[in-house]
Amino acid sequence: TPHFIVGTLVNFLLLLNYYLLMVVMADFATDRFHASGSSAGLAVSMFIIGTTIARFFSAQIMEKVGKWNLLAAGILGERPVAVSGLRPDTLQGDRALLDIVRSMGADVEVEPGVERVRRVTARPSTLRGVDVDMSSCPDLVPTVAVLAAAAEGDTRIRGVAHLRIKESDRIAAPARELAKAGVTVDERDDGLIVHGRGSDFRLNGRVLELSAWGDHRMAMSLTLLECRGADVRLDHPEAVDKSFPAFWATWAALRAGRDRAAERRGGEA
Repeated sequence: TPHFIVGTLVNFLLLLNYYLLMVVMADFATDRFHASGSSAGLAVSMFIIGTTIARFFSAQIMEKVGKWNLLAAGILGERPVAVSGLRPDTLQGDRALLDIVRSMGADVEVEPGVERVRRVTARPSTLRGVDVDMSSCPDLVPTVAVLAAAAEGDTRIRGVAHLRIKESDRIAAPARELAKAGVTVDERDDGLIVHGRGSDFRLNGRVLELSAWGDHRMAMSLTLLECRGADVRLDHPEAVDKSFPAFWATWAALRAGRDRAAERRGGEA
C-alpha cells in the first residue's frame, strides 16, 4: 500500500543514514578520518539531510493518523467535528475508522467531489455494539474501545493479539483505563469485549486521573472521554508528540467550540 511503501522508504533512509554515521565514526577511530575528510564530510551531510527528510515524511504520515482520530470527537460529543485534508480512498490503516464507525451507526459524511483530499464531518450519533476484526487496523483499537463504551450493547474487538507488544499493552491499557470511567471491559487473548453503557455513559464533570501508558494513541483516545463530560487528567500528556505535536492546540480549539455551544444553550434556556 502507499502507506507501507512510504513507511518502508522512511525506515530505509534512517537505516542508511545511521550506517553512514557509523562509517564516519569508524574512519575517525582508525585515523582514516583526516585522510578522507571530504568523503566523511559528504557522509555527515547526507546523514543530516536524509534524516531530516525521513522525519519530515514520517511526521506528515503520523499527523494524518491523529486527524482521523479527531472524528471520534464529533461522534461522541454534542456538536459535529469536520476534519480537512483527509483521503477517504487511502489504504492507510486508520482510514478503516470510517467503515467501523459507520457499522456502529455513526453519522459520518465525506465531502462530495473528485478531489482525493477532502473534508470529512462526523456528527453526534447513537452507537450500537459490533463484532469487528481489527487485524488490518490494530492501532485504532484504543479509539474504537472508547467509542464502544458509549455504544448500546457489547463490542467485540478481535484479531489483535499482537497489541500486547506495541508502544504499550494496547489490550490491557484501554481495559484498565476505561474501568476508571465505570466501563466494564473484558480482556481476551486476541482483543477486547467492551460492555457499552449507551446513552447512560455520561461523566458530568467527573475527574479522571488516567495513565497514557507512555503511548500517543492511548493519550489521544482517552482524551475523548471529555466529550462525555469528564475532566481527563493524563500522567504523560506529552506522549502525543510522537505523532501529533499539535494535538493539544487542536483539542483546545474543539473544546472552545463545545464550551461556546453550551453557553448559547444556557442563554437560550
